Amino acid sequence: MEPSPPSPSVTPKSPGIIVSAEFLRFFIVIFILGSLFLGVPYGLRLYRNSWAAPGLHPDTALTGEWVGILKPPSRPAPPDLSPNPFVAESDRQEAIRELRQQKQDDFDNVRAIFVRTSLDPFHIASASLRGSVTMCGRDGKLINYAFTTNRVSNAGMSLILYNDTQSQFGNLDATLHEGVLAADYHGFEPYLLGDLRRGSRQDFEQACASLTASARQPAQ
Repeated sequence: MEPSPPSPSVTPKSPGIIVSAEFLRFFIVIFILGSLFLGVPYGLRLYRNSWAAPGLHPDTALTGEWVGILKPPSRPAPPDLSPNPFVAESDRQEAIRELRQQKQDDFDNVRAIFVRTSLDPFHIASASLRGSVTMCGRDGKLINYAFTTNRVSNAGMSLILYNDTQSQFGNLDATLHEGVLAADYHGFEPYLLGDLRRGSRQDFEQACASLTASARQPAQ
């Protein structure tokens, strides 16, 4: 009687491979669900909030890059400082010096500003922006700010500015009208107003160069 041939051995499936495949499927499902959970609200937010995306709302979006010039507000017309028998000459000269100093301060406090904003994807439930603000004066010195969002809506935005040293900061409030941001900057620096329009970093650098070049001119 001949011996029967040995039966072929069957290699059992590795439990590790099975676990890895199941884990991969689980990960894919979680990824898809997470994408839907985050992506759907994000997309709805872009669609409903015209301030959120220039690609969808080019005329009313606040996100993007903005450039402008900020100046102190206009002052009332100066009083008549011509010689007056009812005013002491010393008082008149003091008033003239104060007026000249005010004009010089207003001239020196002009700022070019560059604002870069984008939608913050990590704050879907609340209206929030992220980005940076850069200013320069007639001295050509750049001041860089980070910001937190105080308020943002289709009407405009309010940003709280700060820098690494916390030495200079303020609030930048801006209202959007027909593609122009009417900006209001106030803080420890002088109160400044101006219009911001869409522009680039290069536009901002050109504005800074113009301010620096005009620094030698006397205040008007």
